[in-house]
Amino acid sequence: MPPTPQPSRKSPPANWGRWGKDDERGALNLLTPAVIRAATKVCKTGVVYSLALPIKSGFPPKGYRKPPQRATLLSGDRFAKIDPESKEVYGAEDYYTIASHFGTHMDSLAHVWQGAHLYNGFPGDSLTVAEGAQRCGIDKQSWIVARGVMLDMARQMDVATVPAGYAFSSKELLACAKRQGVALRSGDALLVRTGWMRGYKKDPAAMDHGEAGIGLEACALIKAKGICAVGSDNAAIEPIPWTKGQFLAVHIELLRNQGVPLLELLDLEQLAADSVYEFLLVVAPLRVEGGTGSPINPIAIA
Repeated sequence: MPPTPQPSRKSPPANWGRWGKDDERGALNLLTPAVIRAATKVCKTGVVYSLALPIKSGFPPKGYRKPPQRATLLSGDRFAKIDPESKEVYGAEDYYTIASHFGTHMDSLAHVWQGAHLYNGFPGDSLTVAEGAQRCGIDKQSWIVARGVMLDMARQMDVATVPAGYAFSSKELLACAKRQGVALRSGDALLVRTGWMRGYKKDPAAMDHGEAGIGLEACALIKAKGICAVGSDNAAIEPIPWTKGQFLAVHIELLRNQGVPLLELLDLEQLAADSVYEFLLVVAPLRVEGGTGSPINPIAIA
C-alpha cells in the first residue's frame, strides 16, 4: 500500500501560516463577520432541520468506538432524599459515556496527521495521553456559523446510494452545484450526500462494504473555493475502499494541510427530501479542552 505523499518541509502546505503561526482554527478563519452576515440572508422559509442522528446504543459502533451509555445519576426519589426540604419538588440528572467520534460528530484539526506535524506545523507529539490535544483541539474550533451548501450526489447520479469506493471529482461536484442552482463561495460549509445514511437506516449490514466520498483531486476545489468545513452522510467523507490504497488521504489533505474540519455521519435525508440545497448552518461542538473531536447537533435553517 503506497503511503500518502508527505509535503516537503521546504514547501509547507499553503494554509500553514496563512492566519498566523499560532493559528489553530484553520479554514474557519474564513468566517468573518461579513461572511456570517451574508450567510444569514440565505434563510427564506425559516424551516429548521437537525442534521444529527439520535445518540443511542443501536447506532453503529465502529471497532474501538463502543456504543454510548446513559445512566441516571439522580432520580426523583433520590433527589427527595438528598434534600428533605424539597417539598415534592423533584429533579433528575444523567451521566453520559460516549466516544468523541461516535455518531454525528466533528473532527478537530488534531484528529489525523502525518509524519511529525499537525495542521500549521504544530508537532504531532503535542497530543499526549495525559493532556490530549494541546494544539488544534476541538476547543480551538469552537463554532461554525456559515452558509451551508448540500450537494446531493446520489440524486445527481440517479442512484439510491452511490457505490462504495466511488470518488467524486471536482468536475462532478461543480456539475451537481450547477444543476441545483447553487454556487460555492468563500466561507461556505460543503455537505455531500451520498445516500449512505439512507441505506444504513434501511439495512445496516448492507452498508459494511464501504462508502463513496470526496476524492483527493476534489480537495483542490475545496481549497480554491475557500470552503471552511466539509461534511457528509457517511463515516469518512472520503471513499472506502481507499482510492489506490491512499489511507485517509483526504483527511490528511483537509484536516492537516488545509485546516478544514470535517463533519461526519450527518443526516441529510430531510434536506434531500425537501430539495433544500442552501441554508444557514450552525454547528457547536462541545468545548472539551484537548478534545480530538466532539458529538454535534448541526442545525440547518432554510
